[in-house]
Amino acid sequence: MAGIGVLASYFKASGNITPYNGQTDISFSNIETTFSTDITKTYDTSFNLATGRTYRLRGCPGAFVFSNPGGVVTLQWYINGTPVGLSTNYDADNTTGSISPTFGTCEYIYTNNTGSSVVASLRIIYNVSLIQIGYGNNLPWAEIQVIGGNAPVTLGVTGSTGPTGPTGPNVWSVLPNLDIYYLSGNVGIGTSRPIYPLDFSGNIRITNSNAQILLQGNTNKNLGIGTGISSITSGQQNTVVGLNTMTVTTGSFNTAIGYNALPNPIGSTYNTAIGYNAYSGTTYNNSTAVGYSAQPNANNQIVLGTANEFVSIPGTADSSSTTSGALQVVGGVGVGGTVTATYFITTSDYRMKQNAQPITITRTIDVLKPVEYDLSGGRHDMGFLAHEVQEVLPFLVIGDKDGPHMQSLNYNGFIALLVKEMKEMKLRLTKAESQIARFERTRR
Repeated sequence: MAGIGVLASYFKASGNITPYNGQTDISFSNIETTFSTDITKTYDTSFNLATGRTYRLRGCPGAFVFSNPGGVVTLQWYINGTPVGLSTNYDADNTTGSISPTFGTCEYIYTNNTGSSVVASLRIIYNVSLIQIGYGNNLPWAEIQVIGGNAPVTLGVTGSTGPTGPTGPNVWSVLPNLDIYYLSGNVGIGTSRPIYPLDFSGNIRITNSNAQILLQGNTNKNLGIGTGISSITSGQQNTVVGLNTMTVTTGSFNTAIGYNALPNPIGSTYNTAIGYNAYSGTTYNNSTAVGYSAQPNANNQIVLGTANEFVSIPGTADSSSTTSGALQVVGGVGVGGTVTATYFITTSDYRMKQNAQPITITRTIDVLKPVEYDLSGGRHDMGFLAHEVQEVLPFLVIGDKDGPHMQSLNYNGFIALLVKEMKEMKLRLTKAESQIARFERTRR
């Protein structure tokens, strides 16, 4: 007689089956372990379960092949010909003769209080004709485990067995609707020393007919929720959240969140992708893509959205900041296009400036060369050439002529110079007017 917690497994080799009204009980001809009293096998398709026991029934159809596309398979446990528990659905590929390996299980907890044995079978139900159940190494399997009841526990295969004591309480409680619960301590899966109510050591897979969630890690400290982490071959410390995310990579220190985000960072490092289809093209290093289809095109970039979107940043300034506005930037800002605003305000606090002196008389607009020009793209404008200004007022220019970056010019600096020139011109004009007035008086 089997003891509580002893396992029995049954397997069937691959082979063709004959459809019968769109459903058939799976035949299990290859027996791994069996018991003479608690669990016995009547036919290849059914098992006798003794009374007074609680059983854990699990099964999986393995891989299956359809004769036509669009097939759906349902797996269901039956007791004495009546379906019990919840069924599990599996969708096939949408191609004729497709092979659809399945790994999710159909599970049911059953207590036999009928006073006699019952017959359990695992039935597969399908909407399109099946050619085969079981393909390659993906064979259907059933597993029946005694998890409760008054069965005595066998202590050994040799020597005498001590007397059986009174039956202890079952740590699992079963409600009338067959829900079960446990309140007696921590549960460990993959660990013998659980320290939390559910302490799981290993990878976790949750799946249904629509999608699946994998929570897994590997020896290189990669962590994933989704399907991508298992494809990381040699990279390390990558973080993946999403389906079809980081599916092929040898890169390291990357983070991808969202469907199809950063799918192929081969050899790339220190990248971040957040959003549907973010960073799905060519990958670089040290770049960040945020938003639907955001795509960097060089190393060390941060890309927010696409060219088809506007960026809105609501809010107010931090009261402790030395700058104001909803967007505060410490450092320079480079813009490759037109900047439009209601008005511009330049910070000009005395506390930011040292060694303030009047502009010397040698600074003059006489040396400047105003020009008209056409910008790239055809726009006509007026202004100065940065390298010419750099020759006379170098502190107003950033960058070098013909250097790796375009030169920039501080046009605000001209305001002070123009004010100084206008003041000098007003003084000369006032002096000239005074002299003219004296001259007019002497003539009279």
